[in-house]
Amino acid sequence: MDVSETRSCNRTVLFSPLKDIPLFRYRESTPESNPQECLIDTPFLCRIAESSEFQSQFTNPQRKVIIEHIGGVVSLGTVDYFFKNVLPPIRSQFCIKRILQHCITNGILTKRYSDEGSKYFWKGFSESPQTARDHETTVFNSPLTQIFNFIIGSAEELRKKGSPLIKQTTYLHADGNKPTWSEVESDLKPDAHVYLKEPDFGYPSELEGHHWYNSALVFHFKKSGNGSYDNAKQMIHSLIYNMYVDLCRRFTLGATIENTLIKLWVYNRSIIIASKPFDFNEEPEMLIKLILSLAFAEKEALGWDSQVKSWYANNERQFDFKIAREHYKTSSSMVFENFKAEGIYTKGTRIYQAFKAKDKKKKLLIIKDYWPDEIHDSEDMILKKIRDEITDFKEKTTFKHSTFSIIASEKVKVGRRFDHTVKTILHQKIPVETYKLKIPNEEIGRKEKSLGSTSKGWFRSKRHIRDMEKKLEKNKKMEHVYRWHYRIVYAEVAIPYYELRNYKDMLLVLEHSVEALRIMHKVGSIHRDISIGNLYLYIDPSTNSKRGIIGDFEFAKRAGEKRNCSIRTGTPDFMAVEVAEQFYYNHQYDCLDVDALPGALTTETFNCPIAKDRPNAEDHPQAEGVFEANYVHDLESIWWILVWTWLNFDKKGTVLSPYQSKRRSQITSELFPGKVESLPRLRFLYTEKVFTKYNKNIPGTLPALREIISTLRPEFSKIYAVMKEKGINRELDGHYTGLLDEPKFHEKFLDVLRSALKGNIDIDVVMTDSIPTTTVTAASSNCDSNVGSKRSFYKENVEERPKKKARFSDQLDVAVALDVISQDRRVTRSMTNFLPNPTSSGRIKSK
Repeated sequence: MDVSETRSCNRTVLFSPLKDIPLFRYRESTPESNPQECLIDTPFLCRIAESSEFQSQFTNPQRKVIIEHIGGVVSLGTVDYFFKNVLPPIRSQFCIKRILQHCITNGILTKRYSDEGSKYFWKGFSESPQTARDHETTVFNSPLTQIFNFIIGSAEELRKKGSPLIKQTTYLHADGNKPTWSEVESDLKPDAHVYLKEPDFGYPSELEGHHWYNSALVFHFKKSGNGSYDNAKQMIHSLIYNMYVDLCRRFTLGATIENTLIKLWVYNRSIIIASKPFDFNEEPEMLIKLILSLAFAEKEALGWDSQVKSWYANNERQFDFKIAREHYKTSSSMVFENFKAEGIYTKGTRIYQAFKAKDKKKKLLIIKDYWPDEIHDSEDMILKKIRDEITDFKEKTTFKHSTFSIIASEKVKVGRRFDHTVKTILHQKIPVETYKLKIPNEEIGRKEKSLGSTSKGWFRSKRHIRDMEKKLEKNKKMEHVYRWHYRIVYAEVAIPYYELRNYKDMLLVLEHSVEALRIMHKVGSIHRDISIGNLYLYIDPSTNSKRGIIGDFEFAKRAGEKRNCSIRTGTPDFMAVEVAEQFYYNHQYDCLDVDALPGALTTETFNCPIAKDRPNAEDHPQAEGVFEANYVHDLESIWWILVWTWLNFDKKGTVLSPYQSKRRSQITSELFPGKVESLPRLRFLYTEKVFTKYNKNIPGTLPALREIISTLRPEFSKIYAVMKEKGINRELDGHYTGLLDEPKFHEKFLDVLRSALKGNIDIDVVMTDSIPTTTVTAASSNCDSNVGSKRSFYKENVEERPKKKARFSDQLDVAVALDVISQDRRVTRSMTNFLPNPTSSGRIKSK
């Protein structure tokens, strides 16, 4: 049976495709397994960790980006849903009614009578918190702590006769005046935590167990409902942060209090859920149930991973992983990659250096811990399938040496069940509806713009919608992606491409990578995620020999096989232009009439034949459904890595003028902006005149690399044209039909790389942002000072520069036209009236 026939889209759609069910409401359901119609390739969604605002040291920008990334929407469940499917089960030895009566008898809960009937009030909350003048911590800390302790004591005292004594496992500690400690510095200050009574050993005694690694649930307080949005922002941030800093967590829990209303929260790699609120005065049984659920819970039911043990020693956390019955040791300083774990609805990939616990020599290995989509094979299975399809012994050996060797792998178990974001953590159920956060207008940036008065005296106004609202709309989750928990152990500890500092090593990695791609393409598979973070140099410790390795086969699939997810994340800087746009371009065109400097916004630029070929959502509603990634897109990603290397590295000892440094910085930020910004890349790749202008403006001392890029660039237009003519993209049988017909593109690519490797290229290089510049002269100071500063893209994304505030009503239309351009959308004739005129320097000037 063909692989594509065994796949299915096991999703529950957040915005229901069923016409008879209104938006935001659908019945509680288990994950479906019926096949659904899928588009061919997977659209792209930027990672949150690539946002410079998220990398900020301040919490407010981080929270704003988080809310934008989730589209301002979370799932909403009932309180009963949380008790049945999320929170730890309440022990059968406890009787809620007896404990409630005990609270009344001892005055911790007071019953009042009025004309409206009887009401309960917990001690300390007889008056509404929203009327109190004291700070929230004063209003809530002491009363809540007293209530928690009393209910726990009552439960132990009143447990059913004959039942064994149950050990208390958690307690409430309320102190929101200082940041909670973790190895990752943060200013987050939850108002209270529910901590484990027996924390992992070894932590500094002055912490007294009060740190993120010991937190079972976080509280955020507000005296009134007016702070609901701030409370939600803080809570979501805390849940995500807790998951990020603690590699032992499978999910995280929280609770917000606004006046006397409590909302419960849970977060895992698939979903964020908030509960409908309950009033702890009006429903005291609910508060008793919550406290009993938390106070006597097992660690595993609170979100910890039972297959990982942790402790603190030598000023860092130590870990013991159990994988396929073998124990592996690692520590915080041995975390190789934690970047993807910062994401929200992602695989949460973490990579560690580790060694077998019983290995006295402590030979280093690699552990990959991640949450793959449930309908995707794990990376080890994908690699096995590709290797099994390679029949030629020599090619199979070559491919094996160009990929990581797998020592062990397993789907993580929790008790007797495989760990799963819905089937295990949420016990097969998803929530009933969704909750749209009420974001204040001042945060979104809505403004009423007066456009003059009408004959009736009414003022016309136009709402100015800023970036946040656009991002909220764009990032609304269309479906929940269900995930398994998986771990793989690799034999090779290799160096990522972006850490290499020798030109020959870089080309060697790219040569071996292209050869591996040639072999897997030959048997019908494509990688789809080639980047500087997925290519490695491995140095054999016994022979000192070097070889390039391709990693991260999570998105690899057979050519023509239908996609299985609605979105995927990844670094856009190395995506083929067509993949980023999800559209095939007509490669016979060339924008020969473009005279503006690279990056200048001119009408001619956006009316060029290639730009006109871009699809428009209104004119081509079906365009998204017909796109298929192909093998040349993998090779184009390699070519973009060559360009990135060209722009970001130079020979040691190189000195640049300030003008050269700024020009290089500008070109780098245009071609590698860290987001889907295809037009500059499109022109650079397919337009000879534009490429030549870039080429002349890029200083450097690596002419061989410049020659490789220049030689390979026109070959892409040729091969894409051949593929379009032969209809190779339309092949849906998963086979490698016609891909090695003339021109033999892989061989051409390899010949160019191998020819360069024969030259004198054993050159140590440095990042261009560390290259010194000469003293600024009068001549150089007059050169284009309006160029942005250089940033290394994989550390911090270069965000879109803010536009100046419009002073006149017609400038609003200029901003709208430019915004359409910035999103690579079609410019209508009416919009060209508002496009800026180019000046002689290539800068823009309003009409």
